[in-house]
Amino acid sequence: MRLSRAGRLACLALLLAAPAAAQSTVRGTVRGAAGEPVAGANVFLLPSLEGTATDSAGNFSLSTAQRGAATLVVQRLGFAERRLALTLPAADAV
Repeated sequence: MRLSRAGRLACLALLLAAPAAAQSTVRGTVRGAAGEPVAGANVFLLPSLEGTATDSAGNFSLSTAQRGAATLVVQRLGFAERRLALTLPAADAV
């Protein structure tokens, strides 16, 4: 499956704080152009390279101690790479 330059791979991320562990959790679903879930996509944060993979429903959850500006990267063979700028909460905001 080839995707257009517009990048049909959509990544919806929701940031949730995990106060007890002083970590942030990035959760979301990766979907293709037709809205179908994309299983097995690699999802990771820059610059830390902490990452995970999507499940069969395209869902992912990634806990990180990283703070401030970050980039969420989604990659899957046959799909265009997508990057999403995030601001992770500061330690005193958790």
